[in-house]
Parts: sequence; C-alpha cells; structure tokens
Amino acid sequence: MWEFPQLAQFVHLSLRALNILEVPLYEMERMLLVPQSSETLAMLMTSLVSSPLVRMKLADLPPMPYHMWTAKLAARVQLWYRAYARERGCTQRLLETQGIEPTFWQVVGTSNPFEKRLFHQLSFYERVWMVKTMCDFLFHSHKSLQDCVMEAATAEPRETVVGRDRHGFEYLHFPQLLVRDVRLYRRGRLSGSRTGSTTPSTPVKPADPPDEDTRMSAADEDSRQWDDEDSRMSDENESRMSVASDEDSRVTNMDGEDSVSHLLEDGEKPAPVKAPPTPPAACHTA
Repeated sequence: MWEFPQLAQFVHLSLRALNILEVPLYEMERMLLVPQSSETLAMLMTSLVSSPLVRMKLADLPPMPYHMWTAKLAARVQLWYRAYARERGCTQRLLETQGIEPTFWQVVGTSNPFEKRLFHQLSFYERVWMVKTMCDFLFHSHKSLQDCVMEAATAEPRETVVGRDRHGFEYLHFPQLLVRDVRLYRRGRLSGSRTGSTTPSTPVKPADPPDEDTRMSAADEDSRQWDDEDSRMSDENESRMSVASDEDSRVTNMDGEDSVSHLLEDGEKPAPVKAPPTPPAACHTA
C-alpha cells in the first residue's frame, strides 16, 4: 500500500506540531491491525482529533481510550459527509475545500460508515484511508501543521530509488522512516487504475491483545482524566468571561461618573434625575 509510507512520512515531518513520539513504519502497520488495543494508534489519534490548544498539553495527559477518540473521529467524519451532500458529490470541490482526496469516497463509500459500524469493524483498507484522510484534512486546514511539515521537509532526505525491474517498476527506500529494519516499496508504472502505488515487501503479524479487564480498567482511568481536563478548560473559559464582564462593568461606571463630575463645580452635587412626565391620555370625540 502506497498509503503507508505517505502516512508515515506526514507523521514523521509533523511530530513537533502533533506533539507525539516517533511512530516507526512497522508499528504504523501493526496498530491498524489491532485498533482497539494499540497504544500507538491511541496516541496518534488523540493528537489528530484534539484542538491545537489541547495538543500542546498532550505530554501531561494519557492517550484517549478507544471509545473516546473514535467518537471524536466519527463526529469529524459526519461533517465530511455533510459537506459531500452539500457539494452534491463533487469530489474535486471537496479536495479543494477540505483536502479530502476523491479516492476516499471510492474506498469508504458515499454514505457514512460510522452510522452502522465502529472503527474496528471497518476493513483494514478503510481504516488506513480513514486515518490518512484525517491527516490530509488537518494539513489542509491548519497553518501550523503546514509550516511544520514544510520546515522539516527541507532538512529531511527524500525517498531513494534503488532500482527498476524489467517490467518498469521502481523500488524505493525511505531512510528517514525505517530505523530498525530495511524495507523496499515497489512503485507501479504510470498506467492502470492505481498509479504510483507501492506495496510493502513483508507482512506484519499482529501482536496478541492485552487482557480485557486490564484494558477496560486503563481505559476508564484515561476517560476520567480527559473528563477532568475538559471540565477544567470549561471552568477556565467561564472564569475568563466573568472577569471580562466585571471589568467592562467597572469601566462603564467609571466613565459614567467622569462624564458627570467634570461638568460640576467643586463641592457641587449632581441634581437628581427626574422621571419624564406622563403623556396625557388620548381624547375621544363623539
């Protein structure tokens, strides 16, 4: 799958903006095989579904549990499908406005899959495209991510073409992505329906998931911490709004006092404000 090296390269170049640890390519392949138990996927998706402000605090927070980040992802995907309906299925327009490639709608479908299925119930290829499209959307929408990727790309080595076979396929190596092992990716010729595709040379065997009770206990604890963080941020916002309101009221009162006092002589008190006279009742003629 050519999507894997592209996805891995994006994550590698945007590590500073995403505020996460390095994700090796082999781990990126494994995490989508076991999405419910993968801590690496939880770390990555927590960053992708968080706001830039929360993303800055990820070092002090645990990764979101599976049910939380999938719910946030589903909410985002719902907005994509609303845009798809609003644009009447014009995928080129969605590429320009949302950064969503037309292939996403071909792979995942033109109806929201989260209406009937959960993330782990999607096919492996659909999961890959769901995560890849989330990265594409953020890169298209967030200037900070664009700047981070562009800045890192200038200092990083690009892929290396190590050779071609007699059928015209190119074999690529990504030195910046493969630290613990060496892999070659085959890039197809510029003909056919899936141009420019690359396929990994070695399959990855999924690891055994952790014990169910242990996983659920850890997920509950992470949920409580994220609920506390959301509550704290809400309280901070309300406090800032209250302080701003009090300050505006104080300034208004001071302005009102100054506007009266500068017109009076020393020792003179302002005259009481009289109520306006009551208008006479309307007269009726026979």
